[in-house]
Amino acid sequence: MRILLAEDDGRLAEPLQEFLAREQHAVCWMCDGRLALAELLENAYDLALLDWMLPGCDGLAIVEALRRGGRTTLVLMLTARDTEADVVAGLRAGADDYLVKPFRMAELAARIRSLERQI
Repeated sequence: MRILLAEDDGRLAEPLQEFLAREQHAVCWMCDGRLALAELLENAYDLALLDWMLPGCDGLAIVEALRRGGRTTLVLMLTARDTEADVVAGLRAGADDYLVKPFRMAELAARIRSLERQI
């Protein structure tokens, strides 16, 4: 899969990028929400892994903009925002899945495989 990872914390993004590459995914890492949104609108990705709390433009605004624009890119929110209201807001905004930090890499890989079946 071609994945855009939007995560501003390098301590998470770097090992996550390495893990996804070992899982045979092509990963583009962006640490700014505005740049991530522009990249997603300009280029084709199978999946966007979005942190909610990004500088420039938050992950929720990114998924809303994608859906308003008719984009069907799969979106998995990866965020520390863990209340029921947060999860519901993310899914209502158009995210296909929602995973709360901290998470296990094996679970993330399983969720990506599950989303991959939708392509």
